[in-house]
Amino acid sequence: MNKIFLTLCGLMTATFSQAMLKADEFASFQAIFSENDAYMTQTGDIVSILIPINRLYEGSTTYLTEDSDMITAPLEALIRQSDGKVYLQGLLNQDNKNLVFATSALYAQVSNLSDFLLSSTPDISYSPVTVSSYYKNKNYGLWKIYPQVETFINIDFVID
Repeated sequence: MNKIFLTLCGLMTATFSQAMLKADEFASFQAIFSENDAYMTQTGDIVSILIPINRLYEGSTTYLTEDSDMITAPLEALIRQSDGKVYLQGLLNQDNKNLVFATSALYAQVSNLSDFLLSSTPDISYSPVTVSSYYKNKNYGLWKIYPQVETFINIDFVID
């Protein structure tokens, strides 16, 4: 019951939780994701990974890229350490000229990733996938890392 309360309180989880990746384990995973253009953060026991969609999928298709396993393999390893709930969200720039098509394509890609991860990590449940648009504030440091990227998959889960 206490764990449920802390999870629902979001930021309070970071203050009170004992379960999280050890610093060296986090650094190791972070380096792997960074080498493959993904961005990993941890706040308490909440792990977030931001992945440019083009690192996983070919264009607007649901065909995985040849080197997508460089991201999916460590992702699966991390998810196996989670509390069993994974949240997947597609993010695209609201300035996209063909927002309706891009939203549909991204939803298919995020759903495909959910199915792929579900088949390889069977004890995990995935929340309904969502796709959201964002306003690109160029003052954020994130755009120094991804100056040309407009579409991402964000994955959040709790390490227990």
